[in-house]
Amino acid sequence: MNRKVKACFEIAFAGEAPHTAEINMKFINLGETGTLHLTKVLPAFTGLKSLRLWKTKLGIEGAKLLGAVLPRLPQLEVLSLEDNEIKAEGANYIARALPSVPLIKELYLHVNKMGQEGVSALNSAFESKTNLKILTMDENQIAKSGLRMLLASLSNTMPILTLLGLAFNQLGDDGALELIGVLGKMPELKKLTLSGNNISPNAEKQLKQAAPTVDFLF
Repeated sequence: MNRKVKACFEIAFAGEAPHTAEINMKFINLGETGTLHLTKVLPAFTGLKSLRLWKTKLGIEGAKLLGAVLPRLPQLEVLSLEDNEIKAEGANYIARALPSVPLIKELYLHVNKMGQEGVSALNSAFESKTNLKILTMDENQIAKSGLRMLLASLSNTMPILTLLGLAFNQLGDDGALELIGVLGKMPELKKLTLSGNNISPNAEKQLKQAAPTVDFLF
């Protein structure tokens, strides 16, 4: 058993789990077995606010295991799942769990190859995320149609959204125009990542004009 996962069991056995606010496993090769061990102990951490699993090789099965346990973490505010190859099927498992995690403020999902199917599944879950301030969906094969659905599902959270990651998708100038149409509804937006989307210099200029206070990364 991974030593960090083992430490979680020790914390739980010591009765300290409800007071633990963060579990950080980023860059640890958990895989399916490690994730299975972790998800067995996670429900003991009822006060958990931050769960960071960046690049831990969750894969689809890990996402399934995690999706089953997320509803038992009612205080969770930060969920970091970036670069885990969860793909469309894994995204579906996470999407089913998100409505039962009401306090999420930061959701990191970039580099997961979700495709349109995975993004579509998550869109329905995003509609209930009215506290969401940070969302990263970079490198998930999102095209214009997926972006349109995503922006519609984020309509309730747009007034407080501060960071939106959409880099290295398939947006093009059509996607840029979709964004221009909603930037006025995002008064708190500070950063929008759009590099690697084949957006023309003219469209970049229009985006900057539409939201001069936003830090665009092209």
